[in-house]
Amino acid sequence: MSYSDINLILAFIYCQANNTYMFGLMNTKYFRIFTILVIISLVSVLIVLDYLRDWTAENPETVEKAIVFVDEKGVLGMFLFALGAGTLIPFPVEPVLGGVVVLGSQQVVFLILAAALGHTLGTSISFYLARYLREPFVYKRIDKHSIKAFHKFWKKYGRWTLFVTVLIPIFPGDILAFVAGLSEMKYKRFVIIILTAKLITYTFFALLSFKVASIWFSGVI
Repeated sequence: MSYSDINLILAFIYCQANNTYMFGLMNTKYFRIFTILVIISLVSVLIVLDYLRDWTAENPETVEKAIVFVDEKGVLGMFLFALGAGTLIPFPVEPVLGGVVVLGSQQVVFLILAAALGHTLGTSISFYLARYLREPFVYKRIDKHSIKAFHKFWKKYGRWTLFVTVLIPIFPGDILAFVAGLSEMKYKRFVIIILTAKLITYTFFALLSFKVASIWFSGVI
């Protein structure tokens, strides 16, 4: 047997072992969970984009005014707008942030930080209002059934599901903050989850806005 034959045999054995390892890896529980999460993430992105497109189409004048306000005021305008959106103003930040980015702002990183910090501060206010004023205050502003439904969901699947629901911008921030405030969740955990999730979400939509601007803002800007 020649040296080259030995090399061929070793290469064949390595390939088979590698294929066996990959096949075994693909059949593990963690790989299946990872695959499911990827599919859910992709579906969620499509749902969110469709929701934001419809919402923008239904409120073109409001979106345009918000985009113009933030574009004129810059980082401070983005912070104030996100602060309001995190309290009792039912207005998604993502279309406005995307619109300002598409207009050619040179402060994209600072806009993302301002939006995340503003929204975190806004939801923190809602969190503490719920924490200290409790149900009588919350139920006057948010439907009792919505609060109970979110609370039941968190109790069943764990409080870290807050991170997932914050990532998806179709869930109102004030409701999430009120539910967290009524629960036993510590503020430190709450603020870390909100800030981290919003940094991820706003960064994603700022980058994505360059690609989907024609879908989001057709007829708006």
